[in-house]
Amino acid sequence: MNNCLRNICCERVLAWCVFLLFVRFLFDRLRACYSVIMGKYILDYGPFDISDWLINYESGFVRRGIIGQVLWEIEQFRLYDVRIAITIICFVTSVAVLSIVIRIFKDEGWSMLILPTGFVFGFTLFNLGGRRDMLSLLLTYTIFFLFKKYLSDQGKKGLWQILFYAVSILQIFIHEASFFYTFPVLILLYFYRFRNNHCSYGRSTLICLFYFMPIFIAMAIVCIFKGDYKMAFVIWNSWGKVFNAFPSYSEIAAIGEGVDALTWGTQETFVNHLKAAYIGSHSPSYWRIPLVLINFVVSYLLVLRINAVDMGLYRKKSINHVLMSNIVMFQFIFMLPMFTVLSCDWGRTIPYWLLSSLFFYHIFKNEKTEIFCSLTKVSQSIQNSVLSNKLLRSNYTYILLVLLSPIPGACAPFDYANTIQQGISAVFQFL
Repeated sequence: MNNCLRNICCERVLAWCVFLLFVRFLFDRLRACYSVIMGKYILDYGPFDISDWLINYESGFVRRGIIGQVLWEIEQFRLYDVRIAITIICFVTSVAVLSIVIRIFKDEGWSMLILPTGFVFGFTLFNLGGRRDMLSLLLTYTIFFLFKKYLSDQGKKGLWQILFYAVSILQIFIHEASFFYTFPVLILLYFYRFRNNHCSYGRSTLICLFYFMPIFIAMAIVCIFKGDYKMAFVIWNSWGKVFNAFPSYSEIAAIGEGVDALTWGTQETFVNHLKAAYIGSHSPSYWRIPLVLINFVVSYLLVLRINAVDMGLYRKKSINHVLMSNIVMFQFIFMLPMFTVLSCDWGRTIPYWLLSSLFFYHIFKNEKTEIFCSLTKVSQSIQNSVLSNKLLRSNYTYILLVLLSPIPGACAPFDYANTIQQGISAVFQFL
């Protein structure tokens, strides 16, 4: 008994040390946001962090332009520093997502230790480097919630359907990549609801296609109107009045990186993302590929064992490990385009993957789990392997994984472009 108590005490002390590192990290990020909002630190317009938000419809409809258009329209009524507005959006959406996640962790009885993992919040929370990520994840949670209401509240079914379509289309227009981690799992869920009612595969498929048609159309539109150099040039110049009224320390770029991305060719974009994601943008090396794969395995294991460590904040609850594994693997499969040719920012795509999985588990865990039947055997086998392995059963393993996971902000691990890494280097920096 005494040995058991000593082990629990030691485990909690280590877990709280890791958690306090995360709190320290949060205060650093909050201080940075405060400096920008109060005008003590001036941001440049050119980098992706700001310029990606400036895409608008002044040259015609283009992907990701809806937020920039709203910011631009407000600018016409009253001139303001758009960089402060963008920082406030990032701050508010970060607070909203963090609040939702903390509530979910408490309701589900999951260990709060997993909350500060570098791959979940290291690059996105209270950080302009994450760009639209917190806003997009907030909308993903809202879409899951609205779809659940549509399925369960028969009295207001029409209202929930309209709201679901409205928020879903807004999500696609804000960030089209959100399609991959938001809608495939909902389509599968809806499909199996009809299959369970003895509808044929063909009929169930047609019903799903018809129901999600507005979302498919929205996705097709943003893929078609992806922009070109002429549009990018007009968009950048439309902010000229703001650039002159609120200059940055450095010279205004000829065209910002985020807006310039509208000019990228498809083949070039795919190849560059694939290279940057696995071998690095600067001084590329194939030895980084195993580290990328380790990132995926560590991410999966931490979520699979999300309530392994008891921090004593609230009572731990049981978790359906097989269902959780099924959801995480399903989301990973449909996010493969983002993990290969559509993105190279692990600090953004991995949070999409993991947090969308946790959102779905929380909202739909009581739905029939046959939707993942093809993955169940794999999940059961993995769970049995974890339980039979002494190292993977140890709670200290997961404390170390949280502390030392080598998840970079962007591109392949330890790429030259990422001088401050989440994981080992960040831990030593905080210490």
